[in-house]
Amino acid sequence: MPLRTNRTRPGAARLDGPNGPVPRYTTREVLRARQELVDRAGLELAVVTGAPGPSLREALDPHRPGVALLAASNGSRWARRFEGATGIVCGTLGAVTEALTHWPTTHGPLVVVEYGHRVATVELVELSRRAAAVESRVVLLAEPDRRRWSETFALLAQRRGIAHNLECEPGASRGLPPQVIAALGAAPASLVDRCRWRDAAQALVTYRERWKIAGDRPLGDAPMSREQRAERRRVERSMARVIGLAREAPGRALNR
Repeated sequence: MPLRTNRTRPGAARLDGPNGPVPRYTTREVLRARQELVDRAGLELAVVTGAPGPSLREALDPHRPGVALLAASNGSRWARRFEGATGIVCGTLGAVTEALTHWPTTHGPLVVVEYGHRVATVELVELSRRAAAVESRVVLLAEPDRRRWSETFALLAQRRGIAHNLECEPGASRGLPPQVIAALGAAPASLVDRCRWRDAAQALVTYRERWKIAGDRPLGDAPMSREQRAERRRVERSMARVIGLAREAPGRALNR
């Protein structure tokens, strides 16, 4: 059954973006996009209680250590705040959609959308199309207060249900050890490259913690076992891809 709106005159549909009406889109365009989301888009809905913290990514995707992008629908300032709190690589909705266009593989990242209950419908359709092309999961985060949900999000919740109910407690920013920053350098500007950088940094932190490496050398001394040697090689490959992006900046090496 075609979707309908309760508007009685033509124009932009109400309550369809972060700040209410989105005048760029007509009611017909919004309804067409809404119908596509309901019929075909692969979206997951999540209600989050409390400020998202470092555990959010693990709660949504505990079995896959792959990269994640965050589309902050309220702008770059919110993206930086969210990245600091969760460790998820962030960008505005448009930047994340564009990053998916240039994603190097068909196994794309987990995409988490902050304020997913208020994203403009037409923009959400474009994001879902790009995500489907690289086989990415898209999770829309929503506040528990249903009165703040857009018509589109409320309809999706009615038709598909809420996939996740998450309780998050405020958490401090995840600080990386100085040895990791010294080995990899600063995070790149590109969202795709920042995802690779974040994965390499996490792999290095995990390796150091597991094998009790406390010195200034990023990878420590020579491995003492076959298992450690295999893990170290995986970390080295991950680091090499990131350092290759920076074209081997002066003074940077895998294990100085």
